[in-house]
Amino acid sequence: MGKAPSDYTNAGLFMLIGAVFTAMASCLWIVYFIWVCVGVFWFLTLGVAIWAFIDGIRMSSGTPVAHAKMTVICALVAAVLCCNVIGIVMQIMALTSLLRPEVEAFYLGTDG
Repeated sequence: MGKAPSDYTNAGLFMLIGAVFTAMASCLWIVYFIWVCVGVFWFLTLGVAIWAFIDGIRMSSGTPVAHAKMTVICALVAAVLCCNVIGIVMQIMALTSLLRPEVEAFYLGTDG
């Protein structure tokens, strides 16, 4: 396996930044709505943000993550549910970087 493409490491960085903002938004929603028992829903989005954060660290360091596209899509849904514009933009940028054929070949391990 060769060196990670720059678009792949950039996607990891975008996912990392988006995950931080989504985690902050999730924490705010938890604090705002925990008293009406609806706040527990945002623990799911917080968990997805932590998952995206961990995979973003792995990706930005150049480690192939086979489920990278699924992580970005789940993080995008979490950002939308949290009404987090920065997270949405960052996850879309990460997804567009991951859809390039050479990047997809790298993280799926088909680049020979």
